[in-house]
Amino acid sequence: MVPTGIRGLDGLLSGGVRPGLLVDVFGANGTGKTQLLHQLASRAGAAGEDVLYVDTTGRFRPERIVELQGSGDALARITVSKPTNTSEQVRSTGGAGEGGYSLVLVDNITDLYSYEYRNDGLALAKNAAFMSYMGGLARLAVECMVPVVVTNMVRVIDGREAENMRSAASPFAHVRVHLSKEQGGYSGTASWAMAGTRFRYRIGREGLSDVQYI
Repeated sequence: MVPTGIRGLDGLLSGGVRPGLLVDVFGANGTGKTQLLHQLASRAGAAGEDVLYVDTTGRFRPERIVELQGSGDALARITVSKPTNTSEQVRSTGGAGEGGYSLVLVDNITDLYSYEYRNDGLALAKNAAFMSYMGGLARLAVECMVPVVVTNMVRVIDGREAENMRSAASPFAHVRVHLSKEQGGYSGTASWAMAGTRFRYRIGREGLSDVQYI
């Protein structure tokens, strides 16, 4: 289990990101999604756990891992994959169960799918391919007892944020975490055993950390 560092969220998750769960973290740009994955990777690596970090957007920063831990020791435990298309993305996680990883992170889960299948006539093919990929990640989490955490973008529809490809993503996620900006800070909603329970957090040099419960 890897604590997120946000007390409110860790309380909802019974201590942190647990083996056997696929956690879907989504939100607008600047809400800390990538920061959270860096934080999880650095904590797991520092604890001697092997981490697979799939970076589809080029946002992984090794210097941020060093900054979070105060040393580069955790980097030796983090394997970074940088797929440039959906086939490479699928292959990146396809062998994770045999790779001995204790944590699998994917940032961002839909970015390459949205780019590769951007033609409206390919919508059905995109959903089918993406659902197959999400199903594989869910099986990886459950069958290999590996915590899997993915990030996703949102779109604004009628003034409200909606997760990108939600209908294809949500059936496979065991926990859904929505991060958002609010006046004076940030808040999140975790949907699992206690649907709709909110927490607050802040973003700083130390990563994402707790403010207080709402």
